[in-house]
This record gives sequence, structure tokens and C-alpha cells, in this order.
Amino acid sequence: MIIDTEMMIYLIANKDFGKFCGSRCKCNHEKLFESLGKAIPEHQDIVGEFFFELKLFLRSNPIGKVFITPADVIFQIDDVVIPDVMFISKKRQDLISKCGVEGAPDLVIEVISPSSVKRDLEVKRKLCQREGVIVYIAVEPETKRVHVWDGNHSFVLGIGETLTCSVLPGFSLSVDKLFA
Repeated sequence: MIIDTEMMIYLIANKDFGKFCGSRCKCNHEKLFESLGKAIPEHQDIVGEFFFELKLFLRSNPIGKVFITPADVIFQIDDVVIPDVMFISKKRQDLISKCGVEGAPDLVIEVISPSSVKRDLEVKRKLCQREGVIVYIAVEPETKRVHVWDGNHSFVLGIGETLTCSVLPGFSLSVDKLFA
């Protein structure tokens, strides 16, 4: 079971989050509220497009599961992130629990808001990479660029280019679709 945002706010406000999810699921409420920023339509369109394309791909290629926000990734007791989209391969599906994903997904996708550029491109990315996320993708709607960190390689894609990644063999997505 994934806890929705309203339930999480209630549990944290009443100091019951750790009891509900177990000792590994404690969450710094300041981090949570910082991450619950207002979603703008363009942000939601891009998140939805990524989720839709991944879900379609996984129906034909059942190599794992895709989740959309709000779903927690719990790295350590105080390191909880809520990615916009994430993919967990079959070999890592034991990480999925009633609290979210307890460990590193294979792929994390963030759609950057103007207020979260540094956090998403630096802080969250470095945390995800340190904890074992294989591919981290950050989409910048304002510049129509897609930043990709795939293993030891990093690159930036723009309009007219196609996104692929190592954890989804055979998957490709035109960057244009994200900004249509």
C-alpha cells in the first residue's frame, strides 16, 4: 500500500508515521512539506506522459513496475524522497512495501519546477545516485531539456532527440512528446 499525501500529513502531524510504517519509515516532516509543492498543469502533463509511455512499454515488456507521485522512496531513516515517476525492475521488487519503496529504484524521473532546480539537479540527484539509483532523469520544462545520468554517463537531450536508458532495454521516447 502506498500512503497518499493527505494520510501522510495526518500521520506526521500526529507523530504516527513511524508506528504505521515501521521503524525504517520515519520521515522528516520539513522535507515532506517542501516536496509537496503546488503542481502546475505543465508539470502534471509531463509526469503523466512519462508514466503513460512507461506503462504502455511495460505492458508489452513486463520487466518491472512504474509508479507515479506520491510514492515514497525510503533510503535511510531520514532520507525519504518522493519522485515524480519511478521504475522498479523485477529483480528489485522486494523493495516495494506498504510504505513505498524501501531502497533504490532502478530509475527516478523528476520534472523540475523553477523553485526546485538546485534541489532536483544536485541534491536529490546526488542522494539517489549515492543510494544506488541507476538512472536519474530530470526534465526542465522551461528550457525543454532532459538531463540524463545513466550509470557513469550524463548527457542532455532537447527537442528532436530521443530518450533511451539502460534499465529499459527497447524503450525510447521522443523528447518532443514531453513538451507537446
